[in-house]
Amino acid sequence: MRRGVAHIVTKSAPWVLAFAGTTYVGLAVGLAVLVVVGNGGGVVGILDFIIVGGPGLVLLYGGYRLPRSDIDPDAYSRVVAWCLAGFAIILGFLGLLDLEPLNPFRITVWSATFSTAIGTASGFLVGMYDARATTQARQLQEQHRQLREQREKLERRQQQLQRQNRRLDSFASLLAHELRNPLSIAQIYHEQAADGDPDAAEEVESALDRIEEMVEVILFIARGQSEQIDQEAVELGAVAEEVWDDIDSSRTSLVVESDQTLLSDAIHLRHLLENLFENAVKHAEEDVTIRVGRLPSGFYVADDGPGIPEDEREAVFEAGYTTDGTGFGLLFVAELAEAYGWDYAITTGTDGGARFEFTNVALGDVAEQRQ
Repeated sequence: MRRGVAHIVTKSAPWVLAFAGTTYVGLAVGLAVLVVVGNGGGVVGILDFIIVGGPGLVLLYGGYRLPRSDIDPDAYSRVVAWCLAGFAIILGFLGLLDLEPLNPFRITVWSATFSTAIGTASGFLVGMYDARATTQARQLQEQHRQLREQREKLERRQQQLQRQNRRLDSFASLLAHELRNPLSIAQIYHEQAADGDPDAAEEVESALDRIEEMVEVILFIARGQSEQIDQEAVELGAVAEEVWDDIDSSRTSLVVESDQTLLSDAIHLRHLLENLFENAVKHAEEDVTIRVGRLPSGFYVADDGPGIPEDEREAVFEAGYTTDGTGFGLLFVAELAEAYGWDYAITTGTDGGARFEFTNVALGDVAEQRQ
């Protein structure tokens, strides 16, 4: 409603000024003609025209100039308001003067005309000054707003670059952490493989395959959800059993309580579970039981180890957090889950250990996929 009224005033303000100016110029011409015809005084007629017509010409020029000035259109209403204020003030003053019994001056139509003309023109001049000052103030506010937005944009950009730098550092450390073990294996068996030992050659080949896998997984994590992969239905239990066979399971027992299938890459899922299993074994002082189970929209991996204090559960997913080791295994888990768009959290398991829950996981059907 207010915007509609303001728009009407903005559009009509020049015409209001032009109408007022034209009215006073027309009155000046008419009064001057009457004076000349009635009294024969040309000089008096010219003076009368100047006194009334001059303010009218000012208003007429103002109506023409206002739309072409640098004044903000939203401030046009201030010009009109000051013109009306000048007219009303003079008219009110004349009314009070006419009511004064001791006033020696008689208020005539002529005196009221030239007085209100001068008052309206004076109001126009004041209004132009006020509108220009208002426009400059708004321009300064707009400049401050733009500068503030640019500063905030630069700050956000700086924060984004800092996050990217930290992320790159994390990926570099993560890659070094994940590749250290297979590289060590390849170095250990390299000489034996060179001497023709088939078992050593197989160990080196396996280590190199693992390095290739890790590079692919790290690249997938780095590209995030923008990476397009051919996801397939993967049996969670089968992958868990495969991982359990590959780690040091002398102090570990695995219980699979889920026959779910997930839409993912088998290699990605295997590395995620491997990091979780190794984390459970590494922090357990005694034998540990690992359980892999079903959730309504995902799965969980739980152990009966010492668990993770509640106030440290967010920090464990950060780069470098550790109580033992290098501290990048759970960062890998978090990054891989985020790359798939999975939600993840840590809670306390039923046996008092740590329980890692993954939800919002796309589920598949191996049977359907095989048909």
